[in-house]
Amino acid sequence: MSILSVTEVWSGRSGGSNDQLINTYKKVFRVLTTNTLDGPGTAIAAVPVLRYQFYSEANGFVDLAARASNIEAAPDQDDPNTWLVTATFSTYRLQGEQAKAASKNDAQQDPLQRPTEIQLAYNRFSRSITLDMNGQAFVSSAREAFDPQPEVDDSRPLLSLTRNEPAPKFAFWISFRDKVNSLAWLGFPVGTAKCAGISATSAFEGNKYFWRVTYSFEINLTPFVPPGGQPQDQNIVGWDRFFFDWGTFYIDANGQVNRFRDKNYTCLAGKFCLNGKGGPLPLGDLPVFLGPFKMYQSADFAALKLP
Repeated sequence: MSILSVTEVWSGRSGGSNDQLINTYKKVFRVLTTNTLDGPGTAIAAVPVLRYQFYSEANGFVDLAARASNIEAAPDQDDPNTWLVTATFSTYRLQGEQAKAASKNDAQQDPLQRPTEIQLAYNRFSRSITLDMNGQAFVSSAREAFDPQPEVDDSRPLLSLTRNEPAPKFAFWISFRDKVNSLAWLGFPVGTAKCAGISATSAFEGNKYFWRVTYSFEINLTPFVPPGGQPQDQNIVGWDRFFFDWGTFYIDANGQVNRFRDKNYTCLAGKFCLNGKGGPLPLGDLPVFLGPFKMYQSADFAALKLP
């Protein structure tokens, strides 16, 4: 068994919503293998879709209520090594015996078969900013940076996902502490989702011992507008940081470090803009920011197999 490639067939995308507020989406993937003995199970396992996974799009759109409810694989009629895998996402609702068991709170309902519970909340912080939303630096008419810098509210989404698992994986869970996503995940760009913690509690129900595990993620969608840029130029930097290049010292043409002084050689108070190379920023030039600096280690959140 060997998978050569997995690509999404953009023309296979479709979606809809009915009068019962049930949303349905479809994604189609082309899976190319090297062995004609590979079957549909191999093709399904190769696509980046898990059962009950949220529907998300590359532009960041996410439908938290629509989950992968059906995944089917069919061989390409012209190439025995090619499979077309269709993933259907639909608004999740319990049906049949599951719905009856849930309505009666039936203890015989298998707790490990229950879907992931999702909660979205917000944590509000304050953060200092050095540029406004139009890329205008907060400096005085003498080009001196304000100290302290202005602060704004920063309302960060907090995404919690809770599910029942058969056994604990303590070392594995702890390894994700304060890691950020190394790849796009659940529609969130690289470096914007940070694992705030994974908590677990043992439980017993329906003659079955299991663990109730909650995965918590802080989402940081902080934008950065480059100096002189426009709002449409902003980039989502997530947990990365840029720092205003300013200080009380500068490097002269001889490579010597000096304090900023006036004509009487008196040390000046405050911090002054630098040019990104240690020298004073020429009058009229745009301020310089250093970065991005990676503040946290990263990990592939796909290994958590959420939701």
